[in-house]
Amino acid sequence: MRYAVSYKCGHTAMTAVLGSEESRNKRIAQLETGDCSRCWTANQLPQFTLPTRAKGCRIYVKHGFAIREDLRARGYCFGTVTRSWTKNLATADEVEFELLWIGERGFELQELGKER
Repeated sequence: MRYAVSYKCGHTAMTAVLGSEESRNKRIAQLETGDCSRCWTANQLPQFTLPTRAKGCRIYVKHGFAIREDLRARGYCFGTVTRSWTKNLATADEVEFELLWIGERGFELQELGKER
Protein backbone atom coordinates (compact mmCIF):
# COMPACT_ATOMS: atom_id res chain seq x y z
CA MET A 1 0.00 0.00 0.00
CA ARG A 2 1.02 3.61 -0.54
CA TYR A 3 1.09 6.05 2.36
CA ALA A 4 1.71 9.79 2.61
CA VAL A 5 4.86 10.12 4.72
CA SER A 6 5.82 13.49 6.27
CA TYR A 7 9.63 13.55 6.48
CA LYS A 8 11.78 15.45 8.98
CA CYS A 9 12.85 17.85 6.21
CA GLY A 10 9.23 19.01 5.84
CA HIS A 11 8.49 17.28 2.54
CA THR A 12 5.64 14.81 2.11
CA ALA A 13 5.76 11.95 -0.39
CA MET A 14 3.68 8.93 -1.28
CA THR A 15 5.70 5.87 -0.30
CA ALA A 16 4.99 2.18 -0.77
CA VAL A 17 5.12 0.32 2.54
CA LEU A 18 4.47 -3.43 2.66
CA GLY A 19 3.94 -5.97 5.42
CA SER A 20 1.60 -6.36 8.35
CA GLU A 21 -0.12 -3.31 9.83
CA GLU A 22 2.32 -3.32 12.75
CA SER A 23 5.40 -3.49 10.51
CA ARG A 24 3.98 -0.78 8.20
CA ASN A 25 3.40 1.54 11.15
CA LYS A 26 6.96 0.94 12.39
CA ARG A 27 8.39 1.62 8.91
CA ILE A 28 6.37 4.83 8.51
CA ALA A 29 7.51 6.04 11.95
CA GLN A 30 11.11 5.27 10.96
CA LEU A 31 10.78 7.13 7.64
CA GLU A 32 9.36 10.21 9.39
CA THR A 33 12.57 10.58 11.44
CA GLY A 34 14.72 11.09 8.32
CA ASP A 35 14.93 13.29 5.24
CA CYS A 36 13.17 12.50 1.98
CA SER A 37 15.36 10.91 -0.69
CA ARG A 38 15.86 14.21 -2.57
CA CYS A 39 17.02 16.10 0.56
CA TRP A 40 19.18 13.18 1.71
CA THR A 41 20.93 13.07 -1.67
CA ALA A 42 21.48 16.83 -1.74
CA ASN A 43 23.04 16.80 1.75
CA GLN A 44 25.59 14.06 1.06
CA LEU A 45 29.17 15.34 0.87
CA PRO A 46 31.23 14.06 -2.07
CA GLN A 47 33.77 11.37 -1.14
CA PHE A 48 36.87 11.29 -3.34
CA THR A 49 38.95 8.11 -3.38
CA LEU A 50 42.34 7.62 -5.04
CA PRO A 51 43.37 3.94 -5.05
CA THR A 52 46.98 4.72 -5.96
CA ARG A 53 48.95 7.88 -6.72
CA ALA A 54 50.81 6.32 -9.65
CA LYS A 55 50.29 7.63 -13.17
CA GLY A 56 47.56 5.85 -15.04
CA CYS A 57 45.25 5.81 -12.00
CA ARG A 58 41.57 6.59 -11.58
CA ILE A 59 39.79 8.83 -9.05
CA TYR A 60 36.39 7.72 -7.76
CA VAL A 61 33.72 10.04 -6.33
CA LYS A 62 30.76 8.79 -4.29
CA HIS A 63 27.85 11.11 -3.43
CA GLY A 64 28.82 13.58 -6.17
CA PHE A 65 25.26 14.46 -7.17
CA ALA A 66 25.38 17.97 -5.69
CA ILE A 67 28.53 18.83 -7.71
CA ARG A 68 27.72 16.77 -10.81
CA GLU A 69 28.02 19.74 -13.19
CA ASP A 70 31.54 20.52 -11.90
CA LEU A 71 32.49 16.86 -12.22
CA ARG A 72 31.21 16.66 -15.80
CA ALA A 73 33.08 19.85 -16.71
CA ARG A 74 36.29 18.30 -15.36
CA GLY A 75 35.87 15.10 -17.40
CA TYR A 76 34.36 12.77 -14.81
CA CYS A 77 31.86 10.15 -16.01
CA PHE A 78 29.09 8.55 -13.96
CA GLY A 79 29.04 4.75 -13.89
CA THR A 80 25.64 3.19 -13.35
CA VAL A 81 27.15 -0.10 -12.18
CA THR A 82 29.55 1.40 -9.62
CA ARG A 83 27.14 4.27 -8.79
CA SER A 84 30.12 6.62 -8.65
CA TRP A 85 31.87 9.24 -10.77
CA THR A 86 35.29 8.34 -12.18
CA LYS A 87 38.10 10.09 -13.98
CA ASN A 88 41.17 8.47 -15.53
CA LEU A 89 44.43 10.30 -14.94
CA ALA A 90 47.22 9.39 -17.38
CA THR A 91 50.17 11.36 -15.97
CA ALA A 92 51.54 12.31 -12.57
CA ASP A 93 50.89 15.98 -13.44
CA GLU A 94 47.21 15.23 -14.04
CA VAL A 95 47.06 13.47 -10.67
CA GLU A 96 48.62 16.45 -8.86
CA PHE A 97 46.41 18.95 -10.71
CA GLU A 98 43.26 17.02 -9.75
CA LEU A 99 44.39 16.70 -6.12
CA LEU A 100 44.94 20.46 -6.04
CA TRP A 101 41.40 21.08 -7.36
CA ILE A 102 39.91 18.70 -4.76
CA GLY A 103 41.84 20.37 -1.93
CA GLU A 104 40.98 23.92 -3.05
CA ARG A 105 37.29 23.12 -2.80
CA GLY A 106 37.64 21.69 0.70
CA PHE A 107 36.80 18.12 -0.22
CA GLU A 108 38.49 15.25 1.54
CA LEU A 109 40.47 12.63 -0.33
CA GLN A 110 40.98 9.08 0.81
CA GLU A 111 44.19 7.58 -0.56
CA LEU A 112 44.24 3.80 -0.52
CA GLY A 113 47.79 3.29 -1.78
CA LYS A 114 51.07 5.11 -2.24
CA GLU A 115 53.28 5.57 -5.30
CA ARG A 116 55.94 2.91 -5.67
